[in-house]
Amino acid sequence: KTMPWQGSAAVPFVCSGPGIREGVEIERPVGTMDLAATFLDYAGVKPAEGMTSVSLKAMLTEGANGQYRNHVSSGLDAWRMVVQDGTSDDGKTTTSFKYICCKGNCVGK
Repeated sequence: KTMPWQGSAAVPFVCSGPGIREGVEIERPVGTMDLAATFLDYAGVKPAEGMTSVSLKAMLTEGANGQYRNHVSSGLDAWRMVVQDGTSDDGKTTTSFKYICCKGNCVGK
């Protein structure tokens, strides 16, 4: 994940274990930063005050309808990325990507 390209945004995330639904594929983007809150949630521990991590447990147990944030962000060095889930006018789920180069030079210039 060193470049702001599709390969950095579309890394598969696989989970298995007690209480996690089998054979479910969720197309929504998720962030690895939310693993901390997920582990705490499964352990029955409340996150520390000020922690911005969000648990993935609802999606892992309820599927795509589980509650989760509508966007995730990531970045490294001089770039940042936001991946947002949304709904189009015809009611279909859409995913949009926004790459933001900052701190001077963008990658590829």
